[in-house]
Amino acid sequence: MYDIYRGVPQTRAASSLSGALDRARDLLARVPSIAHPADLDLFVFFAKHPRTLIASDQLARMLGYSLHEIAQSLDVLLASGVLTRAQNPSRPARLYMFATDSADDESLSALVELASSRHGRLALRRALADTRADHARARPSETGEDAPVLSRVRPFGAGPRLATSRRPRTDVQRRGSRDG
Repeated sequence: MYDIYRGVPQTRAASSLSGALDRARDLLARVPSIAHPADLDLFVFFAKHPRTLIASDQLARMLGYSLHEIAQSLDVLLASGVLTRAQNPSRPARLYMFATDSADDESLSALVELASSRHGRLALRRALADTRADHARARPSETGEDAPVLSRVRPFGAGPRLATSRRPRTDVQRRGSRDG
């Protein structure tokens, strides 16, 4: 196979990645509720665990996103009908149910299938990053603003932030910071 843009032979891996990327773009266009990596990660989590009793802070810790990002993504998935939530006022944990009887069940199942492999997840993340970059470029001309404001943008490949990434300070470091 040839890369039509460069005129050089294309490797099988690059060919399959571009095919997966095209498929990912197509699926994300059919499932507009997934527009951020946190949306995708929550979608995959609930597809693998269709009935889950869990608190939002536990989801944030498990998936490596801030509580605010998880809350936004949960709201998006709940509003789109992909998830339903049963609340019990006496418990902080809520029962989330993955909606398998959605109107566009074929697209959702294809998205789950693609996201089930590492290769597919990478293609989906790259497609999400491309889509967000396209929206960011289109936004200033539409609104007349100088720079786009994207509250949930994180550079592609940065990965989720982990709550445990900070090391605790030692007593010596604490004393040194007070004296200095």
